[in-house]
Amino acid sequence: MKISNDLLKVALLQYNKYSDLDFIVKPSLPILYFGDLNVYFNSNFKVITAALNPSDAEFKEFKNSDPSYIRFPEYDNTIETLQSSLNNYFKKNPYKKWFGTPNVSKGGFLPLLNGLRTCYYEGSQENTAIHTDICSPLATTPTWSGLAPEQKEILFTKGFELWKKLVLEIKPDLIVMSLDKSYLELLPLDFIKRIITKKSKSSPNRKQLEYVIDHFRLNLDGFKTNVIWGSAQNTPLQPFANKRELGKNIFEYLKNH
Repeated sequence: MKISNDLLKVALLQYNKYSDLDFIVKPSLPILYFGDLNVYFNSNFKVITAALNPSDAEFKEFKNSDPSYIRFPEYDNTIETLQSSLNNYFKKNPYKKWFGTPNVSKGGFLPLLNGLRTCYYEGSQENTAIHTDICSPLATTPTWSGLAPEQKEILFTKGFELWKKLVLEIKPDLIVMSLDKSYLELLPLDFIKRIITKKSKSSPNRKQLEYVIDHFRLNLDGFKTNVIWGSAQNTPLQPFANKRELGKNIFEYLKNH
């Protein structure tokens, strides 16, 4: 199975329309998703992660490098090479500072995914996950949180609609998010249960914070699936120490819900 060419065409159209804006990374390509959809579709438990938009680091070998197709060597501005570049992302030169290394990384989504019996990297677990971005498939400098409101407005409406269409095509069993909770208000979600609550250390000079893992059910144009949302800091799910164990606990919880 594969996604329709229409989604890839729309993503390319968005890039071509906005690529002249000074905050769009150039050269770059629209990253509709990261990961091998062919293997994902064959997984028994289909999981996607969702963040905001791609980083400019996807197009740099080092922090101060000029942008290039370093992680997408086969791309030549066609639908065919766009899809193959996205499918082969984790087989080539993924940005491991964000996506991590299987069975090694303790931060980000990866150890949680491993606990859920899935992974971005094919063959590491019994299922294969993919990563998506809900606000835009376009890489920006700075990334989403650093953009001005008017810059976000230019990209968001079409980017968000494209993400929802992607979800309807790939039909995940679970969407994992760890982003500002305000973005959840944009989705047709029903709150199911607060699975985990963790309080930060208290001190006289700092307010005690509460970090949570919440379960929602998404109903998107008749397609229903589970959403797990977790508190973030600088990286996804950062407040939670043992993310692999957390993933195992969520997996067992979902089997009964």
